[in-house]
Amino acid sequence: MNIFVSYTQTTSERNAKVLEFVYSLRRDGYNATCDQILRTEKTSIDFGEMMSSSLTNATKVIVVLSREYKQKADGYLGGTGTEFRYISNHIDVEPRKYILVSLDGDHLPDYSDILPNSFNKREVLEVPPDDPRDSLLYNALNDLPPVLIPPVSSHPVMPNTVYGEKTNLGLYSNSETDISFSSDTAFFDYRIREAFPGTRGLSEINNPIEAADRLMVLLQSPLKLKNIHDPVWYYRGSSCMDISHCERIGEDKLLMDVYELCLNRIVAYINPYGDYQRDFVYVETRPDQPSGVYDIPSDLGLYPKDERIDYYWEEFGVYEDLVLTRSEYDDGGAVRNGKLIRTHGAKLRLRYLTPYNFVICAKFNPFNSNAGDEMSEWYLHEIIMGRRTIDQFVNAAVKLPLTAGY
Repeated sequence: MNIFVSYTQTTSERNAKVLEFVYSLRRDGYNATCDQILRTEKTSIDFGEMMSSSLTNATKVIVVLSREYKQKADGYLGGTGTEFRYISNHIDVEPRKYILVSLDGDHLPDYSDILPNSFNKREVLEVPPDDPRDSLLYNALNDLPPVLIPPVSSHPVMPNTVYGEKTNLGLYSNSETDISFSSDTAFFDYRIREAFPGTRGLSEINNPIEAADRLMVLLQSPLKLKNIHDPVWYYRGSSCMDISHCERIGEDKLLMDVYELCLNRIVAYINPYGDYQRDFVYVETRPDQPSGVYDIPSDLGLYPKDERIDYYWEEFGVYEDLVLTRSEYDDGGAVRNGKLIRTHGAKLRLRYLTPYNFVICAKFNPFNSNAGDEMSEWYLHEIIMGRRTIDQFVNAAVKLPLTAGY
């Protein structure tokens, strides 16, 4: 895909912002260029010929709007006027080829201060110049709709009935549920609404004890269905696994399968447009104390110097009152005070010694994909390092394509 970025040169600061925008596109794998780059590739360049060739050969043309662009476009002044005349003659023929964007965010609500008069009915995308991912631009570049609408399921979720009366959905046994759901995403949507009633969009819980309360509702038994064996999963990049059990081991501490979680905060996202396949819960934990079975440096609570690794953890076993190393757990025995102790039946534990975060969602949430792995690993790392927010994470998550299994 060849992308040409059209804009009006003004101040050096403004030109640098456009150039950084082009560089961001190139870093993300898009063959983007602009006049500043073309001038470095050729000498004695014919500006008119360069513009005509670039606009004609481009797969997509991104028009960066500004007050200066509007002024020159409306008056057909200079090189901007020449480009605009070409674009306005072709935009109705190839409407998907041309994308109008704003890099400034200081326009009027109707964009009338930056839109050329003949474009006053056209859509404008807000794009952060240093991070185009946080916008709808990539959807437009790939001819994807801004919101992916799933088809209506042919099997609506219905509770079982007994002699014409509804089963009490709030009462579960410890066995597989008798309630039938059409998919894992439908089951998770039901559970997340139980835990976060009334939520549309984001709901943040910063009290660790309340966070534990909500997760105990979300992950209450059973987590297996008769027709869906493993509907609820956790994801963090390529690290993922189904969740089969959760119990409270402290006021604000949970045991989720083998993971001991000292909760810090949680954020629930329930899609406000009914796109329930995208529902998820973001979970953030605080550092736990070492088990004591390993010789751990005193500065372990600090972030690693290598920023590619943003958390530490330890794996250990628990047998009655005995704490085992992972290798002792694997071997089924340990030696203490010169005495051999057989530890068959010990329980495996994993504990995070630095802040950690992940998402809980349905098995076939869009996070369950190569794109979801890459996006979630990058954003969750950036959130832990304090460089991204939950809002930015959600904006990226809702653009992931739906998976085939939902």
